[in-house]
Amino acid sequence: HHPILVHYGSASSPRTMEADLVVGAFGVNSSLLNRLKQLNFGYRPPRTLVTCQAEFKLGKRAINKLLGNFIHVYMLHTRPFKYATFIPKGDYLALTLIGRHNLEANDLELFLQTEEIEPELLAWIKTPNCRCFPRITISSARHPYYHRLVIIGDASFSRQYKNGLESALVTAQLAAWTAVFKGISQADWRENYHRLARKIIGRDNLYGRWLFHLNNLVCSVPILTDIHFDLASGRPRKNSIQTHRLRSILWNMFTGNIPYRQIFKNLLDLKLQFFIMKESFKYLWRRLIKITINRQSHNQPPE
Repeated sequence: HHPILVHYGSASSPRTMEADLVVGAFGVNSSLLNRLKQLNFGYRPPRTLVTCQAEFKLGKRAINKLLGNFIHVYMLHTRPFKYATFIPKGDYLALTLIGRHNLEANDLELFLQTEEIEPELLAWIKTPNCRCFPRITISSARHPYYHRLVIIGDASFSRQYKNGLESALVTAQLAAWTAVFKGISQADWRENYHRLARKIIGRDNLYGRWLFHLNNLVCSVPILTDIHFDLASGRPRKNSIQTHRLRSILWNMFTGNIPYRQIFKNLLDLKLQFFIMKESFKYLWRRLIKITINRQSHNQPPE
């Protein structure tokens, strides 16, 4: 095959160059997605979701008083939101909102009026210093390669609900390895780069979707939410190994520190599952006794 032709420059001064290899290194917020799609070699961009990012300049002292040096994740019931994450960043408090559908400017205003966040915190975040509405991927791209052409980063593969930095590194490494040791034909990309990216990122996202679906189920039932929070906060056994394991699972889900497959495997640990069932039964039993006592007290005739 001949080298690939790259056309660039302005409309008044177009230019063309020959390239042995073209690497599409861009994100899902780039206009290049549709341009490559229009070349009709089979590329289909990943499905995306519009999220919201905002920053509030509160000062280190105020942030430390409100949240400490911790990331706070809220599982929200107010539509159209799914998750809200607050991250301390020096003098700024960063907010990330993920919704059930594409978010818009008025959704941020709606969130700042929600009653699911502590009033003390909401009182400080009336007006953001900056805001934007970036897209995140919720699927993988189709056919992100052609002869002498490969697409890397989140325009190709990205972890579920995570930014493109990690996927950019992983896919760049796979693309470089394929180009150097295997070749740059369409078959080389398909049999090496694409196959490995699907295995490392694409299949791992299946476990991520199951984990987030399970988390959404727990958070949609109030009594399950109470039990879940009770266990994760360590109220039954403050220094329990299983409590630390459960908190580690939640932390890694939302930070992406380890693969979703490993998180899912950790969740299925028999000792952890036995702990969750036992403590859940104890919680329900205490709740039943409390309800029974309250009913008996309510039914007693006045003296």
